[in-house]
Amino acid sequence: MYVRQLYRIPTFLITYYLARSAYSWRTVKRVSNPDDGFHMFGYYDKSPWSPDESKILYGKIPSYNSTLHWNARPMMIGIADFDATNAIVQNHRFIDSTKAWNHQQGTMLQWVGTSNELIIFNDRACDGCDSFFSVIHNVRTGVRERLLSRPVYSLNLQGTMATSLNFALLHLLRVGYGYALSKPVMAKHKARTRCPDDDGIFLIDTRRDESFLLVSMREVWEHVIRHNNPTDPTTGLPYTFKLGTEILSLMTTECYHW
Repeated sequence: MYVRQLYRIPTFLITYYLARSAYSWRTVKRVSNPDDGFHMFGYYDKSPWSPDESKILYGKIPSYNSTLHWNARPMMIGIADFDATNAIVQNHRFIDSTKAWNHQQGTMLQWVGTSNELIIFNDRACDGCDSFFSVIHNVRTGVRERLLSRPVYSLNLQGTMATSLNFALLHLLRVGYGYALSKPVMAKHKARTRCPDDDGIFLIDTRRDESFLLVSMREVWEHVIRHNNPTDPTTGLPYTFKLGTEILSLMTTECYHW
């Protein structure tokens, strides 16, 4: 009887009460810098904690609006150092800044592999331009050790390989996930070749700063039109499950959104 009644309880309620019981002894503490401004890290697929959990990364941004302008002030890269118990913040410091950031995913700030000293994030050469690159910064020495010729999206566990994509194009196709551009630069990208075979997802060797095109947007589009109602390789569900037949039909007949 008890088991049957338990199944009627919503799963989220069970999870909530178990979590509250397990962590009721913990105290929530602020770790970001108390100065004026807004503090964030990035997307949920990356961890702000150093591998030894002695430091945490964050970014300080001037505002948190729905619209990000190309000439917005830089994001300040911050780091908080914890004591030996990892319970008390000993020090806050801003170690660098970047002009390549957004409200959704920040600047792809992350630790490099198992290092407790090296971090990586994206930057750009000038306000509003599409000249993006990535920075490997040593938090101990405070020096930019290396610049990679492409911006990064995510690194492997060892920090030796990284994926990359066109953040200018991403800004046009998915506002809020790429990096804001000036109007002339946006116009240039809008006039680009549709479904290019020389742009897509790149793979970077972070040790040698060498990269190659892993899969192009044209290859992805041709895969979609080659299969009638293709399926997601991970879930096995047809793409129409999320996109709908009307959108999928448009995508397969006109290479505009690629």
